[in-house]
Amino acid sequence: MKLCEMILVSWKQHMDVLRADLSHLEGAISVMADIWSDHNRQPYLGVTAHWIKKLTSGHLALETALIAFHHILGLHDRQNLAKVILQLLDCVSITTKVSPII
Repeated sequence: MKLCEMILVSWKQHMDVLRADLSHLEGAISVMADIWSDHNRQPYLGVTAHWIKKLTSGHLALETALIAFHHILGLHDRQNLAKVILQLLDCVSITTKVSPII
């Protein structure tokens, strides 16, 4: 198996586990996104999720996970970015769990 294929298989497994873990959360999930361009002016988007998890001991722990590192296709405007971010949140099945901005 080629390295690229191994990375994709590993990422899919990571996302499957993450999706299952996040589906059982009682609270909201906070999401942070950052977009930048490489030296060829190609835009990329990184999205992380942050949540509080109750441990079996009863203690609380802050959890964080990378949910996307994505090359942005199309315009680098707010409509396209909103569409891409919603699609990425849907891929992890957390769109309805994201906490609103207050």
